[in-house]
Parts: sequence; C-alpha cells; structure tokens
Amino acid sequence: MSYEFFISIRHLSAKKSQKFISLNTWISIAGVGLGVMALIVVIAVMSGFSKDLRDKILGTNSHIVVTSINRTILENYEDAIEKIRTVDGVTALAPFIMNQVMLIHGDRVSGVVIRGIDPEKEGTVSDLEKNMVAGTVFDLQTKTSFQKNGKFSGKKSRDGIILGKELSRRMGVGIGDIASMVSPVSRVTPVGLIPRMKLFKVVGIFE
Repeated sequence: MSYEFFISIRHLSAKKSQKFISLNTWISIAGVGLGVMALIVVIAVMSGFSKDLRDKILGTNSHIVVTSINRTILENYEDAIEKIRTVDGVTALAPFIMNQVMLIHGDRVSGVVIRGIDPEKEGTVSDLEKNMVAGTVFDLQTKTSFQKNGKFSGKKSRDGIILGKELSRRMGVGIGDIASMVSPVSRVTPVGLIPRMKLFKVVGIFE
C-alpha cells in the first residue's frame, strides 16, 4: 500500500470517537467536487459561446477583403477578380460595395453601414444564408411589387434589402415593410444639392 493511499484511507475512515472529523472530510470532498463540476460547466459554456461568436464574425465577412489603396470603389473590379483568381489558395471570390447611409422608417432613423452583394456569389465567401432567420439571400434578386391600400401595383416595384435582427427590431420593421435609404452622396439639381433617396422592401432578416 502506497503512503498516499494509506493517508487517504485514514482520513476517510475515522474511529467511532472521531465521527465528526470524518463528516468534515466528506463535506470537504463534496464541496471540492461541486466546485470542480461548476468550473467545468462554466468553461464548457464559455468555450461554446466563444466558438459560436467567432464563427458568426468570420462567417459574416470573407477571410480577405481587397480594396483600392484610397478606399474608393474599384472601377474595373472584373479585372481585379481575374488577377486574384490566379493567386494560390484562393477558392472563391465575390464583389461587394459598402457605404454609410441613413435608414428611415416612419419616425425612426438609424445610421447604418449598407453592403451591396451579388446573391449568387455571396454564399461562396460568407455564411450569410446560414444565418438568415427570415427570407433568403436570393430574394434580393427579385423585384417585389409595391403594395398600396391592400393592392399590388404592377408598375411600381422595389429592390429588396436584408436587415440584421437587432436593427429590424430597433427600426420596427419586418418582412414586407418599406424603408427609405438616404445616401450622403448628393445629386445636383436646379435647386441645389439633394441627398439621394430610395425606397427598399425588407425581404429578409439575419442574425
């Protein structure tokens, strides 16, 4: 019998006159066991949460983003795509544009970052489609008829837009609602500069 095992047995099996000491020993063992169990559960939960958050962040954006040196829109992005395809390790590409705009719905206004994507290619570089909770990415390809007074007008149609879950909740919009988008890039008119504005129909929500 090893020395460590002998000491353990002596502490766990006290004599009749030392029952109180034995009870304290078992309570201590139970306390240490519960503490270790709680620690394991917390570490497992936090590890799972960290992995889920990391996957969500990496899944929303591609691994590499190529932009012009002055951060302006690439005019001949097709040529850039063809050059990038020749780089070893590149498995998929998708073009996009990004800008800051104002989103308006009723009396609610919010500054957001809008991202224009190619629905057919976006799925090859991000997990946006997997994170959709309503609608699909491909709903952006279809022009939706504008509904007024319960009737659809075939003449008016709206481009689709997908919003984040928290943004849609904060703006009070859902699938089928119309939101106004105001761009900081103004257009020149006879009466002066007027901000560009366009109406979009919410066709999807992602989380």
